[in-house]
Amino acid sequence: MKTSNSGITAVFQVINVSYRGEKHPELSDNQYYGYFHDILECDFESFKRVVFDVKWFRLRIHEYDPIEHAI
Repeated sequence: MKTSNSGITAVFQVINVSYRGEKHPELSDNQYYGYFHDILECDFESFKRVVFDVKWFRLRIHEYDPIEHAI
């Protein structure tokens, strides 16, 4: 095919830390999107594993989420 959609989305639970000595970090759900960079198939004698190499980008879900600016 000349074109294909290799995109993926996922929601991960992450710990948000404001500073190094944070005593009460917050756990939140963050949505990420990405694209498949590579797919590797590892074939061992007794089993196979498929590993997906994905380049992830964070989505802005809530209006209070910071917007990352390029400088």
